[in-house]
Amino acid sequence: MTSPTSSRLLLLAIAMWFGSGGAVWADPFNASDPRAVPAMQKALAYLRKYNYSYRPVTGLVVYTLLVAEEPLDSPAVARGLDLLTAKFDRDTGIYMPTQHHLYEAGIDAMAFEKAGAEDYTDQLHAIVKYISGMQKEHGGWHYPNQVDTLGDSSISQYALLGLWAGERAGVHIPEDVLTKAASWLIRIQNADGGFPYHPQPTPAPNSSTATMSAACAGSLGIVHLLLFPETPVPQAPSQSVLKFGLLERTAPVKPGNKRTPPTHLREPLKKAIASVEQWLSPRFEKDAVDDHKGFNFYFYYALERAATIHGWSKLGNQDWYRKGVDVLLPLQKPDGQWEGWRDTLPADTCFALLFLMRSTQKLLPRLQTRPLGEGILAGGRGLPDDLTNVEFRNGRIRMDPKTDSFDQLLAGLSQVTLEETQQPDQPPLQVDLTQPEKLIGRVEELKLLARHPDPRARQMAAWALGRTDQVAGAEILIPLLKDPDIEVSIEARQALCWIARRPNGWGHPPDPRISPTGEEYLLDVDRKKSEWQTQVHRDWQKWFVDQRPYKLRDDFDDPVQKAFRGIKP
Repeated sequence: MTSPTSSRLLLLAIAMWFGSGGAVWADPFNASDPRAVPAMQKALAYLRKYNYSYRPVTGLVVYTLLVAEEPLDSPAVARGLDLLTAKFDRDTGIYMPTQHHLYEAGIDAMAFEKAGAEDYTDQLHAIVKYISGMQKEHGGWHYPNQVDTLGDSSISQYALLGLWAGERAGVHIPEDVLTKAASWLIRIQNADGGFPYHPQPTPAPNSSTATMSAACAGSLGIVHLLLFPETPVPQAPSQSVLKFGLLERTAPVKPGNKRTPPTHLREPLKKAIASVEQWLSPRFEKDAVDDHKGFNFYFYYALERAATIHGWSKLGNQDWYRKGVDVLLPLQKPDGQWEGWRDTLPADTCFALLFLMRSTQKLLPRLQTRPLGEGILAGGRGLPDDLTNVEFRNGRIRMDPKTDSFDQLLAGLSQVTLEETQQPDQPPLQVDLTQPEKLIGRVEELKLLARHPDPRARQMAAWALGRTDQVAGAEILIPLLKDPDIEVSIEARQALCWIARRPNGWGHPPDPRISPTGEEYLLDVDRKKSEWQTQVHRDWQKWFVDQRPYKLRDDFDDPVQKAFRGIKP
């Protein structure tokens, strides 16, 4: 019998779904599909009752519950954490997994980091040391005491997940461990773009599999994030106030984790990522419903991780998340679990939940604003992007001097007049730019401000439209992507990233004036600006045509209208 709480949740999900016309719904689990919410509730109820009879998956259960915001003092989480801390030698603190070695190490590190890195610093240091020490000379990982030729793609995936958890907790990861892992991933990729389970010095024909390709795509994303991070961390609120509401101060990356980016690996990693996406995309329709030799739930969690890190919204013209919901929900058992390989219960339930909860989104850098001054991002522009495309030198980025402070940006522009709003019996509307947060949500005024002759006013309009957080605001932002002032275009792109919940946008660099190699003097800046604006405008215009609400579909760019009138795309 369904509980009153579950019934209310289901009714709420249905109401939100139909009330929004089928729009994406942001639920507490970040599922982005309300059909998944009741299924997740049932699965979490099942996990709370699990008695940890199969100890190797303890960390995975704890991590999954914590991703779902289960309290630390809940019986299931508290019991799991007690079992995890028992894996460390009382005298030496050495980490001693029970059976599955690196699989355990990776998920245990994720659980400890999610439970609170400050409370489990010693354990995280010990696990990172264990994982680093288990790395093979070729750069991958394999089972201890087993014959190894060139590593194990699956095990290596969990080793890197553990290192990533350590990095988020501030544990230093040796640079050579990461560069060796990156080089290994590049080396083992098959010529077709996919990845094998057990790589061989001479690649075997047709050895690429969907599970391993998804797993290694995620691994490529992790090493890319770790080797080229420079992601700022927010300071306390008392230190985050600047005159202009657009920017906030941030603390630099933790000194213990600062590395010299291995620039020689940047392009090979990008190429490998593009190749594996090309391998996965045309096969996704079949792979989505394949059993994957009993590892279909493992496949979906690996897919979610890879697609989220790389910002893939679709694979093979299909929304991979929606398709996953379609496949996973009918497979759930009446008691709430998903069942695959018996000896790994409840791993499959965890994998399905981590997919449905879009768990990797919570691990990526927060959508935060950028600062001005020492240790900042280029230009101090709105939403952070994939910073791996930016070269940091001695903690600084080369910037246009006019953006060195907000006082300069707003000099002489504390108020502007919106002449277009004049009425015979009303004075011109004055807009105060010294309190930009008050502009958020005032779409009609922002529409006028976006056409103001002063580019600083247009830049402010772009920022406020992003924080208004409405897809309809994109209609105003799209033209600004081709603004004569590149600062306005950069701000408009960042605002669209915010609205679309795509921190990396469509993979375009956040600022076309910055060279990936740090050699800005070699850039043909005018040509780069023009090419960048054209490409960014094209991609975001396509996104808007696909995503805009029904009430804005009154023009002839709509693909449905074109099809109705027999016009080819």
